Amino acid sequence: MRSIIFAFCLMNTVCCFADSIFQPFMDQALDGLKQRDNQMQSQQNAVKESHAKAINSWVGSDINEKIMQAGPPSKQYKIPSKGGAYEWLYSEIRTQYDDEPQTYWCKILFFTDADGKIVNGREEGNDCY
Repeated sequence: MRSIIFAFCLMNTVCCFADSIFQPFMDQALDGLKQRDNQMQSQQNAVKESHAKAINSWVGSDINEKIMQAGPPSKQYKIPSKGGAYEWLYSEIRTQYDDEPQTYWCKILFFTDADGKIVNGREEGNDCY
């Protein structure tokens, strides 16, 4: 019984000693991962901001200009004397490695006033950025 306890203490001491040796390397690796995550988040935010600016750049334009640039919308909703909504939907199914197929999509919406001028726009989906 004593030999088991001694072996456990010895192993535990060795483990604690090994942890203290490797701790600076583990901290450095963790800091590197955190820094990479922060950089990726900053890049994603920059791309989202760029997309928002692109959509907002259409505000005030005639919807027909957008249709000429992007092609016919997937759906179009008109509200008499109020304006309308125009939707472009892009989607695809992707499979990576042995994973289940996943649908990636992006819906771009533009809203117009009664004169056909774009008053607002937005993106929705898991593949817009």
